[in-house]
Amino acid sequence: MLRPVALIALLFSLSASAQDAASIAMRVKDQPFDAAPVIAALRSPDALTRATAARVLAIRGGDVAALRVALENEKDAEAAREQIRAITLLGKLDDVAFVHGQLSRFPASLDSEFVETIGRRGAPEAIDLYLKYRGSLRDVTAPTRYALWGRHNTIPAVAARLLGHKDSKGFARLLGQAIESGVAAPSGAVAAAITADDVKVREASRWYVVEAYALDPSVMPALLRETGTAERENFTVSEAYARELLRRMGGAARESKREWLEWLRSKDSKQDFPKAVRAFMTPEEQAAHDGEPDDKLPVVRANGLTTEVRRSPFTLPIKLPRGLGEAMIEKAKCRGTWAGIVTATVDRTGRVQSVDTSRVFGDRRCVDILEPMLRLAYAEPETITSAMTTSELLVVKGKRNVCFNEDAIALADQPELVRVGGDVIAPVVLKRTEPEFPEEVRRSMVTRSLLVIAESIITREGCVRDIRLLGQSPEPQLNASAVLALSEWTFKPGMLNGQVVDVIFNLSVNFKLK
Repeated sequence: MLRPVALIALLFSLSASAQDAASIAMRVKDQPFDAAPVIAALRSPDALTRATAARVLAIRGGDVAALRVALENEKDAEAAREQIRAITLLGKLDDVAFVHGQLSRFPASLDSEFVETIGRRGAPEAIDLYLKYRGSLRDVTAPTRYALWGRHNTIPAVAARLLGHKDSKGFARLLGQAIESGVAAPSGAVAAAITADDVKVREASRWYVVEAYALDPSVMPALLRETGTAERENFTVSEAYARELLRRMGGAARESKREWLEWLRSKDSKQDFPKAVRAFMTPEEQAAHDGEPDDKLPVVRANGLTTEVRRSPFTLPIKLPRGLGEAMIEKAKCRGTWAGIVTATVDRTGRVQSVDTSRVFGDRRCVDILEPMLRLAYAEPETITSAMTTSELLVVKGKRNVCFNEDAIALADQPELVRVGGDVIAPVVLKRTEPEFPEEVRRSMVTRSLLVIAESIITREGCVRDIRLLGQSPEPQLNASAVLALSEWTFKPGMLNGQVVDVIFNLSVNFKLK
């Protein structure tokens, strides 16, 4: 057991290390930027300081040679994650090859971090690098969302590369992102994929045609209509049902079959059918799939704290090396909250170029520390066509439960966020924080209740991140009070296949008059 003097010395050492990391982090906003002290911090005996230095250099630019030396000598996986990102983002092709050679020393999840960062280099180079290294990596998927962000004109070339390398998972992901972005995938590549030997490629391609043209089948290219409705031997049930929907979109009569109904009831069917696709399903099929009736499908509205705003084209999740967020909050002596709307611009890699927090309200010391924390974040695009400037980014921090730690290295890789449904088990609330109900609002309310609905990510550690308002009350104070309270809720995290996962989850606060 440590003696009191030794314990005090240990605690002081840990505190000093955290303060060093926080001081290095603050340099991310320096104008002009002096890389020398940050590069020196790569040699710190403290892993958090080394990780922070690598993050700052990745954002602001720095000496790749020094980063290579740091990674070559690194034994801490958390620090290695940041060094891998920095070198891969900043370096030349030989630097990327060097990082690839170091990966086997670290947990498998860092392979995915490597591939994601390759994606941020942008297509088509990013896809070529991914395809070059994927065979020797552990369970990775194509980084198409990052590679195509702002470069969706490269979709034909990327589709051809993925098909040529028989990457069915990557090709399916590309088609899904084309649909959500409203961008047409090349008809020739999709038609070829519909007749491919790989069943996963065939299924993804037929379903792409169904979803892409369900709203207006008349604009479907003749090539896709012909190949999509063609018969073939050894159809899977998924392919057969997709083909049937394409036939109905061309005017064929609707008749359910038992095998389709059984498939729709199973976990193998798609979790969500868009309303336009459901319009071609029979009532029996809709019921088998447990879908809501069309007139009850939710309409999503994105709103700000005080006035209606558009949904932000990207998020800036403050996911920092573990412990850095708390250290920065402590260094700033932030004991309060922040809530409001941020204007920000990022580059194609997702690094912040400018940020304006003038519309964020709360404790001044807390708002002041928000800017460098946002500058340390990597932007996540909503779609591959998302703009790189937003004036609609909602930010919120409660007094407790600061959710700034990046996922632990030990946790299983989760390349895409998931929603509750199918095999995804919903998070369970462990602790709620009740919102403040200002007396002046209570007195002025003309209805018995006001509801605030938010979409958020419940992380694998059970905290609330990236709150977005879907429905707000007409009372700005209540909206701010609701999101501040929700930010402090804690959860038993969601589960998928026995693993904890980040889950997109809706939360609500109902302000009721007694």
